[in-house]
Amino acid sequence: MSEWTEEAEPAIAMCAKWATDVVAIINCQLFLFGSAIYKGGEQFDRISSDLDIVCLFPENTTALSRVVSLQNLYVQKQSLELLMVSTLQRRTCDEPGVSIVAITPVELRANIHKSGARSFFDKNIFYDLVAKKQTLGIPLAGTRMMRDESRQALEYVQKVRNEYLSVSANDTGGLEEFVGPDPLPKALLRSAAQLLPDSAEGEWYDTRLGLELMHEILRDRRADNSIYKILFDKVSVRRGGRGRRVSLSADDQLLLAEMLFDRGATASTEAVITWDIQIAGKALTEENVKEVFASITRVVPDAKLIGKRFGSLILRIRSARSGFEVLQELAKLDVLARILRVDGARVSLVHDENFETPDADDSLEATLVRLIFKWSPDFNAKTGDIEDNLAEYLVGIFETEPDLGAVKIMRDVQFAGVEIPFEMDFLLSRERSDRTVERIGIEVVRLRSPSTFFQKVAQLLPLGRPVLLVALGQASLLEQLRGDISRLGQLNANVHVVSIPTEE
Repeated sequence: MSEWTEEAEPAIAMCAKWATDVVAIINCQLFLFGSAIYKGGEQFDRISSDLDIVCLFPENTTALSRVVSLQNLYVQKQSLELLMVSTLQRRTCDEPGVSIVAITPVELRANIHKSGARSFFDKNIFYDLVAKKQTLGIPLAGTRMMRDESRQALEYVQKVRNEYLSVSANDTGGLEEFVGPDPLPKALLRSAAQLLPDSAEGEWYDTRLGLELMHEILRDRRADNSIYKILFDKVSVRRGGRGRRVSLSADDQLLLAEMLFDRGATASTEAVITWDIQIAGKALTEENVKEVFASITRVVPDAKLIGKRFGSLILRIRSARSGFEVLQELAKLDVLARILRVDGARVSLVHDENFETPDADDSLEATLVRLIFKWSPDFNAKTGDIEDNLAEYLVGIFETEPDLGAVKIMRDVQFAGVEIPFEMDFLLSRERSDRTVERIGIEVVRLRSPSTFFQKVAQLLPLGRPVLLVALGQASLLEQLRGDISRLGQLNANVHVVSIPTEE
Protein backbone atom coordinates (compact mmCIF):
# COMPACT_ATOMS: atom_id res chain seq x y z
CA MET A 1 0.00 0.00 0.00
CA SER A 2 1.38 3.44 -1.00
CA GLU A 3 2.06 6.16 1.56
CA TRP A 4 0.56 8.73 -0.83
CA THR A 5 -2.76 9.36 -2.57
CA GLU A 6 -3.21 8.44 -6.22
CA GLU A 7 -2.97 12.14 -7.11
CA ALA A 8 0.23 12.80 -5.13
CA GLU A 9 2.19 9.59 -5.82
CA PRO A 10 3.13 10.28 -9.48
CA ALA A 11 4.05 13.88 -8.62
CA ILE A 12 6.40 12.76 -5.83
CA ALA A 13 7.96 10.04 -8.01
CA MET A 14 8.50 12.60 -10.77
CA CYS A 15 10.20 15.03 -8.37
CA ALA A 16 12.40 12.28 -6.89
CA LYS A 17 13.62 11.21 -10.36
CA TRP A 18 14.27 14.86 -11.25
CA ALA A 19 16.15 15.47 -7.99
CA THR A 20 18.49 12.53 -8.65
CA ASP A 21 19.46 14.11 -11.97
CA VAL A 22 19.88 17.57 -10.40
CA VAL A 23 22.23 16.56 -7.58
CA ALA A 24 24.49 14.91 -10.15
CA ILE A 25 25.03 18.42 -11.58
CA ILE A 26 24.56 20.75 -8.60
CA ASN A 27 25.93 20.25 -5.09
CA CYS A 28 22.74 20.59 -3.04
CA GLN A 29 19.96 18.82 -1.14
CA LEU A 30 16.38 18.94 -2.39
CA PHE A 31 13.29 18.74 -0.18
CA LEU A 32 9.64 18.63 -1.21
CA PHE A 33 7.04 20.19 1.09
CA GLY A 34 3.47 21.42 0.96
CA SER A 35 0.26 19.73 -0.17
CA ALA A 36 2.00 16.94 -2.13
CA ILE A 37 3.24 15.28 1.07
CA TYR A 38 1.14 16.84 3.85
CA LYS A 39 -1.15 14.18 5.39
CA GLY A 40 -0.24 11.71 2.67
CA GLY A 41 -1.08 14.19 -0.10
CA GLU A 42 -4.82 14.23 0.64
CA GLN A 43 -5.06 17.94 -0.34
CA PHE A 44 -2.98 17.65 -3.53
CA ASP A 45 -4.59 18.04 -6.96
CA ARG A 46 -2.37 17.07 -9.88
CA ILE A 47 -3.99 19.65 -12.20
CA SER A 48 -4.04 22.73 -9.97
CA SER A 49 -1.72 22.24 -6.97
CA ASP A 50 1.78 23.68 -6.98
CA LEU A 51 4.91 21.72 -6.07
CA ASP A 52 7.08 23.40 -3.43
CA ILE A 53 10.78 22.56 -3.18
CA VAL A 54 13.64 23.70 -0.94
CA CYS A 55 17.13 23.64 -2.43
CA LEU A 56 19.79 23.64 0.31
CA PHE A 57 23.30 24.59 -0.81
CA PRO A 58 26.33 23.33 1.15
CA GLU A 59 28.39 25.31 3.66
CA ASN A 60 30.90 28.01 2.70
CA THR A 61 29.73 28.85 -0.80
CA THR A 62 30.61 32.16 -2.49
CA ALA A 63 28.37 34.63 -4.29
CA LEU A 64 29.73 33.56 -7.67
CA SER A 65 29.48 29.83 -6.99
CA ARG A 66 25.86 30.22 -5.87
CA VAL A 67 25.04 32.18 -9.04
CA VAL A 68 26.50 29.39 -11.18
CA SER A 69 24.47 26.81 -9.22
CA LEU A 70 21.30 28.90 -9.60
CA GLN A 71 21.90 29.28 -13.34
CA ASN A 72 22.13 25.50 -13.62
CA LEU A 73 19.09 25.11 -11.37
CA TYR A 74 17.14 27.46 -13.66
CA VAL A 75 17.66 25.06 -16.58
CA GLN A 76 16.77 22.03 -14.46
CA LYS A 77 13.71 23.77 -13.03
CA GLN A 78 12.36 24.46 -16.51
CA SER A 79 12.77 20.77 -17.33
CA LEU A 80 10.67 19.93 -14.25
CA GLU A 81 7.98 22.34 -15.45
CA LEU A 82 7.91 20.47 -18.77
CA LEU A 83 7.72 17.14 -16.93
CA MET A 84 4.69 18.39 -14.98
CA VAL A 85 2.81 19.09 -18.20
CA SER A 86 3.30 15.57 -19.56
CA THR A 87 3.29 13.56 -16.31
CA LEU A 88 0.46 15.31 -14.46
CA GLN A 89 -1.49 16.49 -17.54
CA ARG A 90 -1.22 20.15 -16.54
CA ARG A 91 -3.35 22.46 -18.69
CA THR A 92 -1.05 25.46 -18.86
CA CYS A 93 2.59 25.99 -19.72
CA ASP A 94 2.87 29.77 -19.27
CA GLU A 95 2.59 29.81 -15.46
CA PRO A 96 5.06 28.18 -13.06
CA GLY A 97 3.77 25.05 -11.34
CA VAL A 98 6.88 24.68 -9.18
CA SER A 99 8.26 27.10 -6.60
CA ILE A 100 11.86 26.66 -5.44
CA VAL A 101 13.19 28.28 -2.28
CA ALA A 102 16.98 28.21 -2.50
CA ILE A 103 18.78 28.62 0.83
CA THR A 104 22.15 28.27 2.53
CA PRO A 105 22.89 26.68 5.93
CA VAL A 106 23.02 30.20 7.43
CA GLU A 107 19.38 30.77 6.47
CA LEU A 108 18.39 27.29 7.61
CA ARG A 109 19.89 27.63 11.08
CA ALA A 110 18.43 31.13 11.57
CA ASN A 111 15.03 30.09 10.11
CA ILE A 112 15.14 32.86 7.50
CA HIS A 113 12.34 32.58 4.91
CA LYS A 114 11.48 35.06 2.18
CA SER A 115 8.00 35.57 3.68
CA GLY A 116 9.40 36.71 7.04
CA ALA A 117 8.03 33.59 8.79
CA ARG A 118 10.19 32.71 11.80
CA SER A 119 9.52 28.95 11.99
CA PHE A 120 9.24 27.90 8.36
CA PHE A 121 12.08 25.38 8.18
CA ASP A 122 11.47 23.70 11.55
CA LYS A 123 7.64 23.56 11.63
CA ASN A 124 6.89 22.11 8.20
CA ILE A 125 7.17 18.46 7.18
CA PHE A 126 9.68 17.89 4.36
CA TYR A 127 10.50 14.98 2.07
CA ASP A 128 14.16 14.48 1.13
CA LEU A 129 13.80 13.73 -2.57
CA VAL A 130 17.11 11.86 -2.87
CA ALA A 131 17.11 9.98 0.45
CA LYS A 132 13.33 9.42 -0.01
CA LYS A 133 12.69 10.17 3.64
CA GLN A 134 10.22 12.45 5.43
CA THR A 135 11.47 14.72 8.21
CA LEU A 136 9.78 17.02 10.71
CA GLY A 137 11.67 20.17 9.85
CA ILE A 138 15.03 20.17 8.12
CA PRO A 139 17.82 19.15 10.53
CA LEU A 140 19.54 22.16 12.22
CA ALA A 141 16.66 24.52 11.35
CA GLY A 142 15.97 27.19 13.96
CA THR A 143 19.06 26.54 16.08
CA ARG A 144 20.51 30.08 15.78
CA MET A 145 19.10 33.60 16.16
CA MET A 146 20.05 36.57 13.95
CA ARG A 147 19.29 40.29 14.36
CA ASP A 148 16.33 41.61 12.35
CA GLU A 149 18.38 44.00 10.20
CA SER A 150 20.53 41.19 8.84
CA ARG A 151 17.54 38.86 8.53
CA GLN A 152 15.72 41.37 6.33
CA ALA A 153 18.62 41.58 3.88
CA LEU A 154 18.85 37.79 3.58
CA GLU A 155 15.06 37.52 3.16
CA TYR A 156 15.36 39.93 0.22
CA VAL A 157 18.09 37.83 -1.40
CA GLN A 158 15.96 34.71 -1.01
CA LYS A 159 13.08 36.49 -2.78
CA VAL A 160 15.40 37.38 -5.67
CA ARG A 161 16.49 33.75 -6.02
CA ASN A 162 12.88 32.58 -5.98
CA GLU A 163 11.86 35.11 -8.65
CA TYR A 164 14.92 34.24 -10.75
CA LEU A 165 13.84 30.58 -10.70
CA SER A 166 10.17 31.29 -11.46
CA VAL A 167 10.49 30.12 -15.09
CA SER A 168 7.54 28.37 -16.75
CA ALA A 169 7.49 25.39 -19.07
CA ASN A 170 7.48 27.68 -22.13
CA ASP A 171 10.58 29.56 -20.87
CA THR A 172 8.67 32.67 -19.79
CA GLY A 173 8.81 34.29 -16.38
CA GLY A 174 11.80 34.70 -14.14
CA LEU A 175 13.52 37.88 -13.00
CA GLU A 176 12.92 40.77 -15.38
CA GLU A 177 15.72 42.93 -16.77
CA PHE A 178 16.23 46.14 -14.73
CA VAL A 179 15.99 49.18 -16.99
CA GLY A 180 14.77 51.84 -14.56
CA PRO A 181 16.33 55.28 -14.06
CA ASP A 182 17.68 54.34 -10.63
CA PRO A 183 21.25 53.00 -10.51
CA LEU A 184 20.11 49.75 -8.83
CA PRO A 185 16.75 48.29 -7.71
CA LYS A 186 15.42 50.22 -4.72
CA ALA A 187 14.57 47.05 -2.81
CA LEU A 188 18.23 46.00 -3.04
CA LEU A 189 19.41 49.40 -1.83
CA ARG A 190 16.97 49.51 1.09
CA SER A 191 18.11 46.06 2.18
CA ALA A 192 21.76 47.07 1.86
CA ALA A 193 21.21 50.22 3.95
CA GLN A 194 20.05 48.11 6.90
CA LEU A 195 23.43 46.37 7.06
CA LEU A 196 25.24 49.59 7.88
CA PRO A 197 26.19 49.52 11.57
CA ASP A 198 26.30 53.28 12.16
CA SER A 199 23.17 54.58 10.41
CA ALA A 200 21.57 57.59 12.10
CA GLU A 201 17.93 57.48 13.14
CA GLY A 202 15.74 57.68 10.05
CA GLU A 203 18.48 56.41 7.71
CA TRP A 204 17.80 52.69 8.04
CA TYR A 205 16.17 52.52 4.59
CA ASP A 206 18.13 55.34 2.89
CA THR A 207 18.73 54.15 -0.69
CA ARG A 208 21.73 56.50 -1.08
CA LEU A 209 23.50 54.80 1.80
CA GLY A 210 22.57 51.42 0.33
CA LEU A 211 24.02 52.45 -3.03
CA GLU A 212 27.29 53.48 -1.39
CA LEU A 213 27.53 50.13 0.41
CA MET A 214 26.87 48.16 -2.80
CA HIS A 215 29.49 50.23 -4.63
CA GLU A 216 31.96 49.52 -1.82
CA ILE A 217 31.24 45.77 -2.00
CA LEU A 218 31.73 45.80 -5.81
CA ARG A 219 34.91 47.88 -5.57
CA ASP A 220 36.43 45.50 -3.02
CA ARG A 221 35.57 42.42 -5.14
CA ARG A 222 36.30 43.73 -8.66
CA ALA A 223 39.80 42.23 -8.73
CA ASP A 224 38.63 38.77 -7.63
CA ASN A 225 37.13 37.78 -10.98
CA SER A 226 36.47 39.38 -14.37
CA ILE A 227 32.74 38.88 -13.83
CA TYR A 228 32.87 41.13 -10.77
CA LYS A 229 34.90 43.71 -12.75
CA ILE A 230 32.32 43.80 -15.58
CA LEU A 231 29.49 44.28 -13.10
CA PHE A 232 31.46 46.97 -11.24
CA ASP A 233 31.87 48.91 -14.48
CA LYS A 234 28.15 48.62 -15.32
CA VAL A 235 27.11 49.92 -11.92
CA SER A 236 29.72 52.71 -11.94
CA VAL A 237 28.22 54.07 -15.15
CA ARG A 238 24.66 53.70 -13.84
CA ARG A 239 25.58 55.72 -10.73
CA GLY A 240 26.98 58.62 -12.80
CA GLY A 241 30.36 57.52 -14.18
CA ARG A 242 31.40 57.96 -17.78
CA GLY A 243 30.47 55.29 -20.28
CA ARG A 244 27.47 53.75 -22.05
CA ARG A 245 24.62 53.10 -19.65
CA VAL A 246 23.20 49.57 -19.99
CA SER A 247 20.42 47.68 -18.25
CA LEU A 248 21.05 45.02 -15.60
CA SER A 249 20.25 41.47 -16.68
CA ALA A 250 18.64 38.88 -14.41
CA ASP A 251 22.09 37.36 -13.85
CA ASP A 252 23.51 40.80 -12.92
CA GLN A 253 20.78 41.34 -10.34
CA LEU A 254 21.25 37.84 -8.97
CA LEU A 255 24.97 38.38 -8.53
CA LEU A 256 24.39 41.74 -6.81
CA ALA A 257 21.95 40.06 -4.43
CA GLU A 258 24.39 37.24 -3.67
CA MET A 259 27.17 39.75 -2.98
CA LEU A 260 24.85 41.49 -0.54
CA PHE A 261 24.12 38.09 0.98
CA ASP A 262 27.84 37.47 1.61
CA ARG A 263 28.00 40.74 3.56
CA GLY A 264 24.80 40.06 5.53
CA ALA A 265 25.72 36.44 6.31
CA THR A 266 28.71 37.61 8.37
CA ALA A 267 26.35 38.99 11.03
CA SER A 268 26.71 37.41 14.45
CA THR A 269 24.19 34.84 15.62
CA GLU A 270 23.56 33.18 18.95
CA ALA A 271 22.31 29.77 20.05
CA VAL A 272 18.61 29.09 20.54
CA ILE A 273 17.85 27.07 23.68
CA THR A 274 14.84 25.56 25.46
CA TRP A 275 13.93 26.59 29.00
CA ASP A 276 11.08 26.41 31.53
CA ILE A 277 9.59 29.12 33.67
CA GLN A 278 7.54 28.00 36.69
CA ILE A 279 5.03 30.51 38.02
CA ALA A 280 3.67 30.54 41.57
CA GLY A 281 0.32 32.08 42.44
CA LYS A 282 -1.43 31.52 39.14
CA ALA A 283 -3.86 28.78 38.20
CA LEU A 284 -3.41 27.49 34.68
CA THR A 285 -6.05 29.12 32.52
CA GLU A 286 -5.69 30.27 28.93
CA GLU A 287 -6.00 33.88 30.08
CA ASN A 288 -3.25 33.42 32.70
CA VAL A 289 -0.96 31.90 30.09
CA LYS A 290 -1.50 34.84 27.73
CA GLU A 291 -0.89 37.39 30.49
CA VAL A 292 2.31 35.78 31.76
CA PHE A 293 3.71 35.10 28.31
CA ALA A 294 2.96 38.66 27.17
CA SER A 295 4.99 39.91 30.14
CA ILE A 296 7.84 37.54 29.25
CA THR A 297 7.97 38.74 25.63
CA ARG A 298 8.35 42.33 26.81
CA VAL A 299 11.68 41.23 28.29
CA VAL A 300 12.54 38.50 25.73
CA PRO A 301 10.95 39.59 22.41
CA ASP A 302 12.06 36.47 20.48
CA ALA A 303 10.53 34.01 22.98
CA LYS A 304 8.36 31.24 21.48
CA LEU A 305 5.90 29.38 23.69
CA ILE A 306 6.19 25.72 22.72
CA GLY A 307 4.26 24.06 25.56
CA LYS A 308 2.64 24.39 28.96
CA ARG A 309 2.24 22.05 31.92
CA PHE A 310 -0.97 21.50 33.82
CA GLY A 311 -1.03 21.82 37.57
CA SER A 312 1.16 24.75 38.57
CA LEU A 313 1.83 27.08 35.64
CA ILE A 314 4.98 25.89 33.85
CA LEU A 315 5.68 27.33 30.41
CA ARG A 316 8.24 25.79 28.07
CA ILE A 317 9.91 28.38 25.84
CA ARG A 318 12.50 28.60 23.05
CA SER A 319 14.60 31.75 22.67
CA ALA A 320 18.12 33.00 22.16
CA ARG A 321 20.35 32.16 25.12
CA SER A 322 20.81 35.86 25.99
CA GLY A 323 17.08 36.25 26.72
CA PHE A 324 17.12 33.32 29.13
CA GLU A 325 20.19 34.76 30.86
CA VAL A 326 18.42 38.12 31.34
CA LEU A 327 15.53 36.38 33.11
CA GLN A 328 18.01 34.38 35.19
CA GLU A 329 19.63 37.58 36.40
CA LEU A 330 16.26 39.16 37.17
CA ALA A 331 15.33 36.06 39.19
CA LYS A 332 18.59 36.29 41.17
CA LEU A 333 17.78 39.92 41.96
CA ASP A 334 14.30 38.89 43.20
CA VAL A 335 12.55 41.20 40.72
CA LEU A 336 11.39 38.74 38.06
CA ALA A 337 8.15 37.87 39.86
CA ARG A 338 7.35 41.56 40.28
CA ILE A 339 7.96 42.23 36.57
CA LEU A 340 5.67 39.33 35.62
CA ARG A 341 3.12 40.35 38.31
CA VAL A 342 3.04 36.92 39.95
CA ASP A 343 3.83 35.58 43.41
CA GLY A 344 6.99 33.76 42.33
CA ALA A 345 8.93 32.81 39.21
CA ARG A 346 11.79 30.38 38.60
CA VAL A 347 13.58 29.74 35.31
CA SER A 348 15.60 26.65 34.43
CA LEU A 349 17.29 25.16 31.38
CA VAL A 350 15.71 22.09 29.80
CA HIS A 351 18.27 19.31 29.41
CA ASP A 352 15.92 16.53 28.26
CA GLU A 353 13.74 17.97 25.47
CA ASN A 354 12.60 14.50 24.46
CA PHE A 355 11.15 13.84 27.94
CA GLU A 356 12.49 10.29 27.87
CA THR A 357 13.72 10.08 31.48
CA PRO A 358 11.44 12.24 33.69
CA ASP A 359 12.57 10.54 36.92
CA ALA A 360 12.54 13.62 39.15
CA ASP A 361 9.17 14.92 37.95
CA ASP A 362 6.05 14.05 39.96
CA SER A 363 3.55 15.41 37.44
CA LEU A 364 0.84 13.14 36.04
CA GLU A 365 2.52 13.40 32.65
CA ALA A 366 5.90 12.18 33.92
CA THR A 367 4.27 9.45 35.99
CA LEU A 368 2.42 8.13 32.94
CA VAL A 369 5.61 8.12 30.88
CA ARG A 370 7.36 5.99 33.50
CA LEU A 371 4.43 3.58 33.69
CA ILE A 372 4.05 3.21 29.92
CA PHE A 373 7.75 2.45 29.55
CA LYS A 374 7.13 -0.57 31.85
CA TRP A 375 4.03 -1.72 29.97
CA SER A 376 4.29 -4.97 27.98
CA PRO A 377 1.61 -4.96 25.26
CA ASP A 378 0.67 -7.88 23.06
CA PHE A 379 2.09 -6.68 19.75
CA ASN A 380 0.15 -9.31 17.81
CA ALA A 381 -3.19 -8.00 19.00
CA LYS A 382 -5.39 -5.59 17.05
CA THR A 383 -4.93 -1.89 17.78
CA GLY A 384 -8.27 -1.70 19.62
CA ASP A 385 -7.29 -4.62 21.83
CA ILE A 386 -3.94 -2.99 22.57
CA GLU A 387 -5.76 0.15 23.72
CA ASP A 388 -7.99 -1.99 25.99
CA ASN A 389 -4.88 -3.66 27.38
CA LEU A 390 -3.29 -0.30 28.18
CA ALA A 391 -6.49 0.85 29.91
CA GLU A 392 -6.54 -2.30 32.07
CA TYR A 393 -2.85 -1.88 32.89
CA LEU A 394 -3.26 1.75 33.99
CA VAL A 395 -6.47 1.15 35.99
CA GLY A 396 -4.82 -1.76 37.79
CA ILE A 397 -1.93 0.45 38.90
CA PHE A 398 -4.15 3.41 39.81
CA GLU A 399 -6.21 1.16 42.11
CA THR A 400 -3.12 0.09 44.08
CA GLU A 401 -1.20 3.38 44.20
CA PRO A 402 -2.61 5.92 46.71
CA ASP A 403 -1.12 8.90 44.86
CA LEU A 404 -2.85 7.83 41.66
CA GLY A 405 -6.23 6.86 43.04
CA ALA A 406 -7.77 10.22 42.08
CA VAL A 407 -6.88 9.88 38.41
CA LYS A 408 -9.92 9.68 36.15
CA ILE A 409 -9.78 8.00 32.73
CA MET A 410 -12.07 8.76 29.80
CA ARG A 411 -11.97 6.79 26.54
CA ASP A 412 -12.49 7.96 22.94
CA VAL A 413 -12.81 11.67 23.72
CA GLN A 414 -13.99 13.89 20.84
CA PHE A 415 -12.17 17.16 20.04
CA ALA A 416 -14.31 19.31 17.76
CA GLY A 417 -12.61 22.71 18.02
CA VAL A 418 -9.97 21.89 15.40
CA GLU A 419 -9.89 21.91 11.59
CA ILE A 420 -10.69 18.19 11.40
CA PRO A 421 -12.65 16.62 14.34
CA PHE A 422 -10.42 14.22 16.24
CA GLU A 423 -11.06 11.36 18.69
CA MET A 424 -8.40 10.89 21.39
CA ASP A 425 -7.90 7.35 22.71
CA PHE A 426 -7.61 8.47 26.37
CA LEU A 427 -8.01 11.64 28.39
CA LEU A 428 -6.73 11.42 31.99
CA SER A 429 -7.24 14.03 34.69
CA ARG A 430 -6.24 14.50 38.33
CA GLU A 431 -7.01 17.24 40.85
CA ARG A 432 -3.89 18.36 42.72
CA SER A 433 -3.65 19.52 46.31
CA ASP A 434 -3.72 23.17 45.18
CA ARG A 435 -7.13 22.49 43.52
CA THR A 436 -5.71 22.82 40.03
CA VAL A 437 -6.44 20.00 37.57
CA GLU A 438 -3.89 18.20 35.42
CA ARG A 439 -5.19 16.82 32.14
CA ILE A 440 -3.27 14.82 29.59
CA GLY A 441 -4.28 12.82 26.55
CA ILE A 442 -2.86 9.49 25.37
CA GLU A 443 -2.96 8.45 21.74
CA VAL A 444 -1.80 4.95 20.77
CA VAL A 445 -0.50 4.38 17.24
CA ARG A 446 1.01 1.35 15.54
CA LEU A 447 3.72 2.69 13.23
CA ARG A 448 3.93 0.84 9.93
CA SER A 449 5.86 3.55 8.07
CA PRO A 450 7.26 7.04 8.77
CA SER A 451 4.16 8.54 7.14
CA THR A 452 2.00 7.10 9.94
CA PHE A 453 4.04 9.07 12.47
CA PHE A 454 3.92 12.38 10.55
CA GLN A 455 0.19 12.10 9.89
CA LYS A 456 -0.51 11.43 13.56
CA VAL A 457 1.67 14.36 14.68
CA ALA A 458 -0.20 16.63 12.23
CA GLN A 459 -3.45 15.60 13.95
CA LEU A 460 -2.18 16.13 17.50
CA LEU A 461 -0.36 19.47 17.21
CA PRO A 462 -3.49 21.60 16.59
CA LEU A 463 -5.07 20.32 19.84
CA GLY A 464 -2.77 22.59 21.87
CA ARG A 465 -2.75 20.34 24.94
CA PRO A 466 -0.33 17.83 26.51
CA VAL A 467 -0.55 14.48 24.74
CA LEU A 468 1.50 11.32 25.07
CA LEU A 469 1.88 9.69 21.65
CA VAL A 470 2.51 6.02 22.43
CA ALA A 471 4.26 4.81 19.27
CA LEU A 472 4.55 1.05 18.76
CA GLY A 473 6.88 0.11 15.94
CA GLN A 474 9.88 -1.90 14.90
CA ALA A 475 13.08 -0.78 16.59
CA SER A 476 14.65 0.07 13.21
CA LEU A 477 11.72 2.35 12.33
CA LEU A 478 11.78 4.09 15.72
CA GLU A 479 15.52 4.63 15.34
CA GLN A 480 14.91 6.13 11.90
CA LEU A 481 12.47 8.59 13.50
CA ARG A 482 14.73 9.52 16.42
CA GLY A 483 15.86 12.81 14.87
CA ASP A 484 12.27 13.80 14.09
CA ILE A 485 11.16 12.98 17.63
CA SER A 486 13.97 15.15 18.95
CA ARG A 487 12.99 18.07 16.71
CA LEU A 488 9.36 17.65 17.79
CA GLY A 489 10.49 18.26 21.38
CA GLN A 490 11.99 21.59 20.28
CA LEU A 491 9.03 22.55 18.11
CA ASN A 492 6.11 21.72 20.40
CA ALA A 493 6.51 20.41 23.93
CA ASN A 494 2.82 19.52 24.17
CA VAL A 495 3.29 16.27 22.23
CA HIS A 496 5.66 13.75 23.85
CA VAL A 497 6.51 10.54 22.04
CA VAL A 498 6.82 7.36 24.10
CA SER A 499 8.51 4.80 21.85
CA ILE A 500 7.67 1.13 22.44
CA PRO A 501 9.75 -1.17 20.18
CA THR A 502 8.02 -4.27 18.84
CA GLU A 503 9.71 -7.49 17.77
CA GLU A 504 11.41 -7.26 14.37
